[in-house]
Amino acid sequence: MNWSFQRVLTRALIEDGAKLPWGYGFAWRDFDTASHVTYPIPFNVLFRGLRRLYHWILSYKHSVLDEARIDGIVRGQEIQKLLQEKQDATRKLLK
Repeated sequence: MNWSFQRVLTRALIEDGAKLPWGYGFAWRDFDTASHVTYPIPFNVLFRGLRRLYHWILSYKHSVLDEARIDGIVRGQEIQKLLQEKQDATRKLLK
């Protein structure tokens, strides 16, 4: 493959539901434009990592998306714990 510096830095914005161009991979979701940012493979992984590092250095915390995922996981664990306690109580009543 003939890779040039310009080709490596060429990103494509792909709308939701559209196919990725050949040779391009997902880098991150752009919520402002409701699209996905893609770069040529394997540079998509490099740019995604650099972007996450950049945001982590600037904010000293997780991104909003990561915070939402972590919050979802914690809430799911709390719900699972409550359901388990409810099932245990029901089993005790049935015995």
